[in-house]
Formats: sequence, C-alpha cells, structure tokens
Amino acid sequence: MKTNTKDRRFYFHRSCGPVAILLMICLTVAPAFLGAQQKPAPKSDFLRRAFLTDEFATHYPGPSRWLNGGEAYTTVEPSSAVKNAADQPS
Repeated sequence: MKTNTKDRRFYFHRSCGPVAILLMICLTVAPAFLGAQQKPAPKSDFLRRAFLTDEFATHYPGPSRWLNGGEAYTTVEPSSAVKNAADQPS
C-alpha cells in the first residue's frame, strides 16, 4: 500500500501549530514576569553615593622612598595600632 507523504506533512504541521503558538506566547510573556521581580536602584541613589560619600574613593599609598639606589622602595601607611601615626608595611 502506498502512503501519501503530503498527508503526513500536513498532519505534522497542523498538530505542531498550537504548540508553536503556545511556545511563542511563553517566550514573549515570561521575560515581563521575570523582570518585574527585581527593581534596580534609582540612578539618583548611585549619584548620591558616588559624589557625596567615600564609598568609591581611591586609596593612594602614602609617601614612598627609594632604597639602595633605586633597587627597592618603601611606603608609609596609616598605623592600625597608634592613632594619627604611620607605619612602614612589612
């Protein structure tokens, strides 16, 4: 018995149509729900933190001094043991 291949292709496309539509709907609606779960901080909050606090301040090492004719150097950093004093890092 000879089967008609056109009938099988038509049945395949007809049965996959609802699945494809449902998949498209899920892929377009899901990002909206996922994005609604977490709201980013307002930009004004970042600007306030950046310019009015020391949160993003750069730490520069203390003064440095070359030793042994330029072969090595040392720096001075704020002391953790004595207030208003400086230590050489080890």
